Amino acid sequence: MDSPVAPALPTPDPVPPAKPTLPDISEYWPDPDRPPHRLGPPADHYELPGTEATRTGLGLADDAYPGSARPTLELHLHPRPRRGFRRTGVVVGALLALLALAGWLVLRDGEQETRLPAFEQPAALAPGNPPVVIGEPEPSQAVAVPDAATLEFVDGTTEVNVTIGTVPSGWFRVTSPDGSGVTPRAQLDGDTVKVFVEPTGPEGPARVDVLLSEDVTWSLRMRGGARVANFDLTRGKLDRIDLLGGTARTSIALPAADTAIPILMGGGVNTWRISTDGEVPVRAEFRKGAGTVSLYGKRDRGIAVGTTSTAGSGDDAVDITAESGIGTLTVTAR
Repeated sequence: MDSPVAPALPTPDPVPPAKPTLPDISEYWPDPDRPPHRLGPPADHYELPGTEATRTGLGLADDAYPGSARPTLELHLHPRPRRGFRRTGVVVGALLALLALAGWLVLRDGEQETRLPAFEQPAALAPGNPPVVIGEPEPSQAVAVPDAATLEFVDGTTEVNVTIGTVPSGWFRVTSPDGSGVTPRAQLDGDTVKVFVEPTGPEGPARVDVLLSEDVTWSLRMRGGARVANFDLTRGKLDRIDLLGGTARTSIALPAADTAIPILMGGGVNTWRISTDGEVPVRAEFRKGAGTVSLYGKRDRGIAVGTTSTAGSGDDAVDITAESGIGTLTVTAR
């Protein structure tokens, strides 16, 4: 059985969706005078004096950039002045200053060369190793010879030889032989001739020879010690002798004298020999004693401390004071 056909109903028009209702935020804004679209500061407009005002915004032409809200600044730069002439002047001035400085240096070097002293060429050395001579004045110099002077040995050495005689020039001479291991140096201090001894390095005898003028009355002072000390004073005039440094062997030849010659032995000696011009009165004081004493053949052994020995009669021509010990003392006549 067929179903009955229902009549067709008309189709209603579609209803558009309702628009949502949004709240107005200005109703909730705390400051109605400053809505949110005006929070930022007003746009800055910079216009240079004398230029046409620049406008921005929607009133511009269609081809203007819509997103630019800042003005366009037109800067008019003046062309940089040319400095070619100034640089050229500076370069020329610097060159002139350098030329002037170079000329001054050349003139100054010439003056210094003309003012240089003329040095004399040293004399050629003779072959070999000549003796070292110290203390002899130049021949052209006037030599002032004192009436009295003192010879003082400051340093010790191995051998010392002192002789009074004729000095070719000057009034003393200090030398050292060939191959000597020392170099003597004489220094004049007033009327005192001080002799210093300096080692030279090579092995050799440490010997010093001294020649004294016979025109001077001499005093001898020996501070430094020596292994051997020889004094040939027969041709001179003698004031006194002070042997303050110790020696192993000492020999003294005394001149003839009208007055006593004091001799002080302060450093000790092992073997001591004294010769006089004939037999003269001798007085010897031994403050530290002596081993053997012989005065013109008179021999004594074991001299006690503080003993005084004499020989001859009359005024003492030789006055000996021994402050240190003596091994053997022998006084003989020439």
